[in-house]
Amino acid sequence: MRRSLIAEIERIAAGVVQALRNPVALALSVVAFALVSAAVAVWLDRNDVPGRLARQAASMFDRGGPQDLVWRDVSSHYHELKVAEIQVGRAVIEGGSLAEVDGTLVIASPQGQLSYLAPDFSLHPLNAIVPMNMEALRQDERYSNPTFNLAALRTLDLLAAPAANGMTDLYVTHDRFAGDCIEFVVSRITLRAQQGQLTVIGDWADVWTARGCLRFSERGEALSYPPQSGGRMQLLSSEEILVAIGDYEHVGAGGAPVSMDTSNDFGKLIALNVRTGAARQFALGVRNPQGLAIDASGRIWETEHGPNGGDEINLVREGRNYGWPRVTYGMDYTSPPVRWPDSDAVASHDGYERPRLAFLPSIGIGSIAIPDATAFPNWARSLLVASLRAQSLFVVRTEGDDIVFAEPLELGHRLRDVIVRSDGSLAVLADGGTLLLLRNADSGPTPSAQIAGLEALPAPLPEEAPRADASPVELGQAYFSASCASCHSVSGESGIGPPLNGVVGRDIAGVEGFAYTDALRGVGGVWTEDRLRAFITDPNAIAAGTAMPAPHLRPRGPARIVDYLKTLRAERLAN
Repeated sequence: MRRSLIAEIERIAAGVVQALRNPVALALSVVAFALVSAAVAVWLDRNDVPGRLARQAASMFDRGGPQDLVWRDVSSHYHELKVAEIQVGRAVIEGGSLAEVDGTLVIASPQGQLSYLAPDFSLHPLNAIVPMNMEALRQDERYSNPTFNLAALRTLDLLAAPAANGMTDLYVTHDRFAGDCIEFVVSRITLRAQQGQLTVIGDWADVWTARGCLRFSERGEALSYPPQSGGRMQLLSSEEILVAIGDYEHVGAGGAPVSMDTSNDFGKLIALNVRTGAARQFALGVRNPQGLAIDASGRIWETEHGPNGGDEINLVREGRNYGWPRVTYGMDYTSPPVRWPDSDAVASHDGYERPRLAFLPSIGIGSIAIPDATAFPNWARSLLVASLRAQSLFVVRTEGDDIVFAEPLELGHRLRDVIVRSDGSLAVLADGGTLLLLRNADSGPTPSAQIAGLEALPAPLPEEAPRADASPVELGQAYFSASCASCHSVSGESGIGPPLNGVVGRDIAGVEGFAYTDALRGVGGVWTEDRLRAFITDPNAIAAGTAMPAPHLRPRGPARIVDYLKTLRAERLAN
């Protein structure tokens, strides 16, 4: 077979050489090639070959077949990179986190299933599920509420720390259903690493529970999109960790913002002694902290989601107040945009600690890490910042306490967590269970491997992916939770994006007071099912210049989302 193929290639090559010697034959060959190419293209399109190939590829991932480790080149200003992608999970909803234990990558699914990628690139389950009390939630009447977004309860971050007898303590921040409210909890489990394999030792232990509990009545019975939970951790010492907690979008006693109220721990950075459980409020006035990192000089850097153009990189110092919601560089979600309601001025941090950098427009800021100066020498004194909306890893150069520039490296995924591995390379977790491995191209040959074991991982939890027998509407709700719910509600509330209940049949750019782009305002007409499907598939094809990023859904995703959206009423849904 191989010899006959080579012979055919040689025959074609000889014909090409002969044609080049005869101008008339060459011209006829070009015309013939063009006609054949056009015919092939029409046939491929009519028979939906590209679509079928895409669906087959998606279905291969669903089955969890072996994956080849394929590296591609990515250029940055200061380093050439090699990047590989691995499917390490099958959850549809957003979320997840990473940690490294003895060269092995531990992966948390959005709602707490743990697995690991061994040094030999094999995937394995860990016999542990983060104790979020999902079993009780499934029995609660809220569980069937169409506006209750189950993706709002999450496993937030992982942190590995040395323990006794060569073991490793794995700390996890997570939400926990507590009947009438949601708790913020730090839990711990112990792992043993042997020859690239991880074993769970003992049971989960509660390390600490934040003061205050998010009661459903304070936001209504519905959780329509993921709350501002934060949850990142960093080691301060052998016994103390720093925990960043968001304000969960709710207010404290008497209407005072919880981030300024020291009687609770929401909207704060907490220094926690993991041996005694003693905790002190390290800093306050934060909204939705997505990353924590400590550089070689001991500076603590924090990344934080702000409102509508207010994503921040902060330099954290103990005892300081970072001002949320009294000050922000972000704006309210109105049209035209106006200052944030609780802020006294537009784009001001007067009276509070100012961020070292604010991103306008927002990038959907994610986790932060300090690159290894040996592995990436030209990134010394830099920060690495993941982003969701911009689908990029930002190289942020610092000079002392200041930031000089931010260079985006587009990677084509919603990047949620980034860690520096023990060998100096990078691991980045993207939504949809995609792991990206990044290496300096100058660090030597890239490893080759076949990744096996995805099919051996437990099936996604019921809240993480649709059932095999799910209806089109249920599939659409799952796709919506995965790709849309972080920006759009279905309960009538505006967020980063407009509410989408009642969108089918609504005027395009028709929500009063929302700050639509000129691109979308110029489209005109109403949202039909066909228009919505086309817009979700490729926003710029419908409204060139729109701020909505392409969601990179599977082929049937847009249609299923529309199946779900057309069932929702235009008025605010009842609780």
